[in-house]
Amino acid sequence: MQFIYSLLILILFFILTLRFAKIITNFDMKNAMKGQQQKGLGEDTFRRYLAVYTDAFRTLNIRSMASISSDLFYHSQVNQVKNLNRLGIKKEITLNTLNNASETTDMNTIGKVAWLTQEIKCQYQEKLIDSVSGRVLDEKSYPSSKFILSMNKNPFRKKSDVLFCSGCGGELQTNGEIFICNSCGASYHSDSYDWVINNAYAEPPALKNTASQMAALMSIIIYAAPVISFISLFGDRFDNAAKVFNAVALLFTIGYFIYAAWYYKAALQMQRFDKLCSMFRVMDRIKFLITKFLNCRFDDRAAMKQFMSGEAYEKWIQTDLNQSGRHIVDYKLSAICKLTDFKVRNGRQTLCLKLPMTLSVFDEKSRKLMKQKCTVAMTIFRNQNTKYQNNFNSEVLYCKGCGMPINQTDEGKCRFCGTEYELADYDWIIESLDTSLYI
Repeated sequence: MQFIYSLLILILFFILTLRFAKIITNFDMKNAMKGQQQKGLGEDTFRRYLAVYTDAFRTLNIRSMASISSDLFYHSQVNQVKNLNRLGIKKEITLNTLNNASETTDMNTIGKVAWLTQEIKCQYQEKLIDSVSGRVLDEKSYPSSKFILSMNKNPFRKKSDVLFCSGCGGELQTNGEIFICNSCGASYHSDSYDWVINNAYAEPPALKNTASQMAALMSIIIYAAPVISFISLFGDRFDNAAKVFNAVALLFTIGYFIYAAWYYKAALQMQRFDKLCSMFRVMDRIKFLITKFLNCRFDDRAAMKQFMSGEAYEKWIQTDLNQSGRHIVDYKLSAICKLTDFKVRNGRQTLCLKLPMTLSVFDEKSRKLMKQKCTVAMTIFRNQNTKYQNNFNSEVLYCKGCGMPINQTDEGKCRFCGTEYELADYDWIIESLDTSLYI
């Protein structure tokens, strides 16, 4: 009988785990398998993209990324470098692929537009260096990581767009299928510029905290319960142990259900409204919005206007950022965010969050970088009828009038057909943001 009890508890635990895993990731096995069957970039082309990306920061020749980046990604990288230069800081990225590193590709297609996510195992190192003293202010080092390129292939991309050499930054001239730099003579095959980068990042190691350790302990006890119960069928020696394990496993499962139902209440409400939405997808959007916000906070605040509500934007631009002499140069989310509330009202979907973060704050007077832990309150919204149409992310959006890519660095109007648009019709934007990120 104890063995049957333990199996029922295990089945219940599996059902709950699968349900809450869908809230967190919304993983689509069918689409994932489709993606694995398609071919991504060749090895040489992929490594060329990585070289252009890393060399751009090393040489401060960000212009070399213009021809292989989406408008939004390029604009964000330029602003980041400008902000660091303003503070006298240089960013260096070193990426060494591991021996026998395997590349993984996931490709999907919407209409004529292809989306590609390609990753490679590597050693990743990122440094912030004081340009004045040469001292390393901060360092991220991942001995074993994945570097991910998220890209799209746009059939509307003009072949006459100006391309820049990744070696010297000079303008490239087309000659058949070969791009040739007049300044240094370097040549590149045109397939290097078919795909454009939407995002590029290194995946940090998994967080180890108390919650993950408790989850591991709970799983061990729940899995051990049926094993001990099965052994007790062949003798009374383990019968009492089986009863204890089953009782503890049942208590853990009930506690897990109560805690998860409370913690993921807003996320569950959100997913009932939009079946393709998940916590990971919201987190990706949050990281994008915060990164763009921090990169635009000095000389290019107007570029953030489309990504914020009118009230939040007006409050932000009236803030004097130079008053304290302290500036956020980087951040890290310390744990998964807490979705505190989800509501649909007044023509909007509104999502409230709390973000545990570690901020890297640079003090201009002492020229030192300090770590500051905080919990940032943030509210995002999108229009009531906006829902995700696919199971993968992209920061490139397309005009509903002509189907051409929208340049999100412009003032809410398609540059091809003039159709006006709101980003809240496509994805989440900021309704309010904690002033602790204003520095």
